[in-house]
Amino acid sequence: MAITGTVYWDTSLVLKLYAMETGSREARKDARGADRLVVSVLAQGEIPSAFHRKVREGQWTGAEVKAALKQVDRDVADGLLVFAPLTSDVWQRVRSVYEQAPGTLFLRAPDAIHLATATEGGFTTIYSNDRHLLAAAPRFKLAGVNPIKP
Repeated sequence: MAITGTVYWDTSLVLKLYAMETGSREARKDARGADRLVVSVLAQGEIPSAFHRKVREGQWTGAEVKAALKQVDRDVADGLLVFAPLTSDVWQRVRSVYEQAPGTLFLRAPDAIHLATATEGGFTTIYSNDRHLLAAAPRFKLAGVNPIKP
């Protein structure tokens, strides 16, 4: 899959750029084709949390976390990674979807925030490898694409 232009990725996919894990090679290849990756500012908390999990699980050291966070900062400074703000329109979209959602919808709040941020940012597609987020994407008038799915 060729990804080009400015695209919205959720945190689960962005993390694959900084930590070698299943799907990282594909995510890094796709990221090279994009001009810019946009993610909710929520990721500013999710990214260090995920890195810390790697320390807790014995996969990374504190030094590796610092190095990865430094790379995130460089990518932001270079304009490659952009954090989209949480606006009142985003919050209203989240609320509206939950108000109308059937009881069978599995939608976590962080996923709803990413989906609403993408919608309110004018995106028509969201890239993720989170199956629950992708399944909920149509509720936000988004096409959900898993670029690392074989």
